[in-house]
Amino acid sequence: MPTFLKTWIPIVLITLVALVIAFKYVNPAPPSTIKIATGRADGVYYDFAQQYKTKLAAEGYTLEIVETAGSQAALELLNKQEVDVAFVQGGVAQGSNENLATLASLFYEPVWLFHRNDLAELSYVRDLQGLKVAIGEQGSGTQLLALKLLSENDITDNNTTLLSMATKEAEQALLNSEIDAFITVLNASSSLLSDLVKEPTIEIMSFQRALAYSRQLTFLKPLTIGEGMISLRDNIPSRQIELIAATANLVATTELHRDLVRVILKSATQVHKTGGIFEKTNEFPNNLYVDIPMDPDADLYLQSGDTWLERTLPFSIASNIKRVIILLLPLLTLLIPLIKGALPLYRWRIRFKIFKWYEVLRDIDSRVTQLKDDEINQEIERVTKLLYEVKDQTNVPLSYMGEYYDLQLHINLVLEKLERVAEK
Repeated sequence: MPTFLKTWIPIVLITLVALVIAFKYVNPAPPSTIKIATGRADGVYYDFAQQYKTKLAAEGYTLEIVETAGSQAALELLNKQEVDVAFVQGGVAQGSNENLATLASLFYEPVWLFHRNDLAELSYVRDLQGLKVAIGEQGSGTQLLALKLLSENDITDNNTTLLSMATKEAEQALLNSEIDAFITVLNASSSLLSDLVKEPTIEIMSFQRALAYSRQLTFLKPLTIGEGMISLRDNIPSRQIELIAATANLVATTELHRDLVRVILKSATQVHKTGGIFEKTNEFPNNLYVDIPMDPDADLYLQSGDTWLERTLPFSIASNIKRVIILLLPLLTLLIPLIKGALPLYRWRIRFKIFKWYEVLRDIDSRVTQLKDDEINQEIERVTKLLYEVKDQTNVPLSYMGEYYDLQLHINLVLEKLERVAEK
């Protein structure tokens, strides 16, 4: 094997092995499966998760949807690290969530207070005192928010009948006059909301103190739904209504792979950027109205968006290219001294070989006058083989041709000396 290859092949192999090890262990690839916790299958969280699933599949990732009773239950799964990400209603987070981070705020979720239309005196939340009120399903964000609103109005289970019911169950109970009112949190695009607002025996209460609630509970935002905004044809609602709204947040564990943060937000942006009745185009996703601190990488993504690679290639390919680039930077610092060291090593290997031949010549030359007749012929044969090896079996770079020809000349000189001694 040529000396050049003997020198460079080990360096190439070391580099490749280092690259493979670093690629696999130093900056591991993101998992291909993501688990997301949603609400019930008839809710808007579940519908949006289905849209995420389609978007992520196009990028090479599988989204597993885990149905829960609501935001509180989803947070429990996140804290136990049984899911990677979850839809969480704003204002639900309580206690320690140090292992969680918000990826984005996604859309407004208005608080709706539906009541029987024969309760004409129901103008404020405080007027619910003494009535039968459904406050959402156990484990849902709706129930937690409802209890906060009722508490602000001195309504407790001591002076009011508070019932845990899912929205669909509460709607039926209200229609059957089994309850007087219920509080729910619904996105304006929810099919449940569409059914409720069309029911003639059900009325929506306007939060006349919406601004006050938003100041008291800072995760809430006052919203106004104008006449006919839900259905212009049916003029629903038939009057302007003041609402208060939380925002739906996308929350993840802090262990979520950094690449998954970006690809999830890429899908979220595609799904939510068009907005809705209350949201302007490109208003969401954003980093506003969050009660769990923002993930730094998510915050950066919301400000700068996709990189050129992510816009041009499927995310999984762009991610791998980015990882290779990141890994090559430290490897280059390893390669530079290796390359610098390889050139002197290469020169040393060439010179070492020449020096070994000269060592043989010097030994023979120093003993020429002392050799016996039979030894002379042996050394002549030995030097002849050496000359053949140097001339016909050795490739020498052009930069060493001077030394190469000097060596041949010196071999011939020793050979001639041996032949002269043999003739005597």
